[in-house]
Formats: sequence, structure tokens, C-alpha cells
Amino acid sequence: MWIGAITWQIGYDTVYAYVDVKDDTRLGLKSTAILFGHHGKICIGLFYGLTLAAWSIGGWLVGMSMPYAMGMTVIAAHLAWQTWRLDLTRPEVSYQLFLSNILTGALLAGTALLGTW
Repeated sequence: MWIGAITWQIGYDTVYAYVDVKDDTRLGLKSTAILFGHHGKICIGLFYGLTLAAWSIGGWLVGMSMPYAMGMTVIAAHLAWQTWRLDLTRPEVSYQLFLSNILTGALLAGTALLGTW
């Protein structure tokens, strides 16, 4: 579960990094957006995929019930939608997608709670 939290954080933080990528480049700062460049969408999708795998395996290992698996399907759809919607050249879209990760956290909390029944 912890590994999933880390990979999710890298994913959504990279989404946010694309909001400031022009300023970061101009200032000589380092970010995952600069590191990934135009491959950012693929890299974010990879980190989100690793997140889903880690959370799914973690849930299985601790014996979560079927509602957990169903919730993970909803989370997978949400993260897939984020990745599909992402436009690395439009900071306003990146910012909105970054904020949509509040929903991801709420979905995970609800999924974990339901998975204990």
C-alpha cells in the first residue's frame, strides 16, 4: 500500500509540475516534468499503473473483500481518465487534473473502508 502511495504521489505531482514547467525551465529548477519532457503522459500513466497494481496487490495481501476490488476498478477508471485527459501544453488542464486527485484519495479511503466488510 505504501509503494502505491509513493507512485501515486509521483504521478499526481508530475501532473502539477506541468503547470509550472516553463517557469521551472527558465529558473533552472529540476522537476519530473522537465525530466520526462514530452513523454510525461506515458510516464504519468506508468506511475498510475504501478499505483493500481500496488494497491490491488496490497488489498489482496491483507484480505480485502470484493467491494475493495470494485472500488479499485473505479479508481482505475478515474486515473485512466486523468491520463487520457492530460494535455502537457495546457497548464490549466494539468491543474484541474491535479486537483481531481482529491477524489482519488476519497475513493481510496472509501474503497479501503468497504473492503474491510
